[in-house]
Amino acid sequence: MVEKHQLSEMIAEDGPKQGLSPALDLIHKTWPEKTIIISEYGFEPHWNKLWGPPTSKLNADEYYFVSDDTPSDSEVADAVRRQLITEQLEIFRCKPFVTGAIFWTYQDYRTRSNFIMGLVDFNRNRRGSWEVLREEYVPALSALCLDNESLLICGFYLT
Repeated sequence: MVEKHQLSEMIAEDGPKQGLSPALDLIHKTWPEKTIIISEYGFEPHWNKLWGPPTSKLNADEYYFVSDDTPSDSEVADAVRRQLITEQLEIFRCKPFVTGAIFWTYQDYRTRSNFIMGLVDFNRNRRGSWEVLREEYVPALSALCLDNESLLICGFYLT
C-alpha cells in the first residue's frame, strides 16, 4: 500500500482538474506493480477557506469550487459536485490500474469547519448528486446460464 505522505509531492490534493490523470499515470509509473484505490474523492464547496488559494484566484476551468457567497447546501454547489463525480469517475475508468474509488462523503455531518459535502443532508434528503453517484456506481449485471441444472455465471455486462 502506498501511503498518502508518499504522494504529497506528486499530487496537489485539490489541484487542477487537468492534473488528475497525469498524477495517476505518474503514480502508476512509479509503482507499476501496484493497483490504485482512490480512498477519498468528493467536493466540499468551500474547501479553499481552510487550505488553498482565495476564491478570487481560482479558475473554474482548473478547479472545482463555488463563489464565497454560494451556500454549501445549494443546488449550485451540488451541480459542481455532480460535475466532479462524472468527470473524475470518467478519468478513473480510463486507468486499468485504478481498481476502486470511494466517494467522500455520503451524508452531511457536524464538523468544526461546518463543511457541507454529502450526497444527502442531515435528514437524509437526497441531493441530485446522490442520483448521479447511484447511476455511476450501478453494479455490473451478470448473464446467467443453465448447465445440467447448475447455475453458472457466463459473463458480465454493464447497464
